[in-house]
Amino acid sequence: MFPFHSAYYSKFTLSVYVTEVLRIHSATDIKGMSTPSNSTRQNGRLRDGNYHNTAIKEPENLDLIYILIWNRDYEFSHLRRGRDTFVSKECKYTNCFISRHRNMLSNNYMNYNAILFGGKSLKNRFDDGYLKLPRARDEDQIYIFAMQEDAASNPICDERFDNYFNLTWTYKLDSDVIWPFFHMIDRLTNEYVAPKINTEWRLVNVESSIMVEIQEVLLSKRDFGVWISNECQTQSQREKIVAEIKEESAINDYTLDVLGACCSECNNTAVVSEEVLRPYTFFLAFESVLADDYVTSDVVKAIKQKCLPVVYGGANYSRFLPPHSYIDATKLGPRETARLMAHLMTDVARYFAYFNWKTSYAVKKDEGESACNLCEALNQKRRGSHANLRKWEPGTARVAGPTSGRAKPELREQGGAVLRT
Repeated sequence: MFPFHSAYYSKFTLSVYVTEVLRIHSATDIKGMSTPSNSTRQNGRLRDGNYHNTAIKEPENLDLIYILIWNRDYEFSHLRRGRDTFVSKECKYTNCFISRHRNMLSNNYMNYNAILFGGKSLKNRFDDGYLKLPRARDEDQIYIFAMQEDAASNPICDERFDNYFNLTWTYKLDSDVIWPFFHMIDRLTNEYVAPKINTEWRLVNVESSIMVEIQEVLLSKRDFGVWISNECQTQSQREKIVAEIKEESAINDYTLDVLGACCSECNNTAVVSEEVLRPYTFFLAFESVLADDYVTSDVVKAIKQKCLPVVYGGANYSRFLPPHSYIDATKLGPRETARLMAHLMTDVARYFAYFNWKTSYAVKKDEGESACNLCEALNQKRRGSHANLRKWEPGTARVAGPTSGRAKPELREQGGAVLRT
């Protein structure tokens, strides 16, 4: 056991690490931290390819926190190897080191400070026997449960995971470290203000040159609304909500376009670029699952193209978006939503008011910023509060009720999650 696995995180210096990499991998490029170039899986042992170049500017006594990604898949594609992610994002702490090689540190994964487990593959691959869990664990090693897929569709029901993880890193707002799809930034302070459980929104300044530019774009829009989807049968039954909005809009002589694989009249249904949204007044950002705190980056597409988002999901949207910046179809129901959209087409001043928030806030898609918070949590030696993962992780998911109005919830159990129908 290396000395950095004691009650504190690391006495293992960067210079010693470089020596260790050279010994294990016979690397020749110290500056680029090169390892054997082929990335292969042989006899159950993982062998990584080349590391990304990492600028080494810190003093040689920098204490690194080594994080091993246990299951190699798309869930952590945003995490680059080494310290690149934390350095490039200018994190408060940049001493976290990402690796996908279990044997990098003296041929023993127990020498890592923390191990990162992807929730989606943990469920799917562990259930079918593909993914094996660590056979042994150092008492000071941090196990992190991470997932950005909706928990209702990927519940972790195995009792072996009770009291297994030390930290949770997910989209849920009561996670130990939050991993959201996007951030809302205060233009005045440049601080990340949302999403949060308790979000405080300040008054917006409508007297701004920003609003003049935005209004010019809004006045150029000529089309009504659009929904883009390649998933046509969903747990949330959003496709039925869209059908009712489309039907009600037609009564008012407005056409709601449906693009993507769910468009029966389209020839090229696979890929639809965001630029297609520009002429549209409204964009339907409807979630495929109605789960607590689950708000994907679809709403960012609308905001980026200056469309008014019409949202439908299981989250409390006031924790994610500024007041009066969206239409909540979950609360209004499809018919009232369509009527409000039609009314706004003729009430320009009221429509403009939905964009006043842009003078005070800006939206940014998460591109690794939440990894900064993870590194900070590890440096601060935080421990999690969700010992019973089976009870906490699934959250609640509501199956859509009658589409003509708001359904009264009826509780039932499914796959370890509480569902409201």
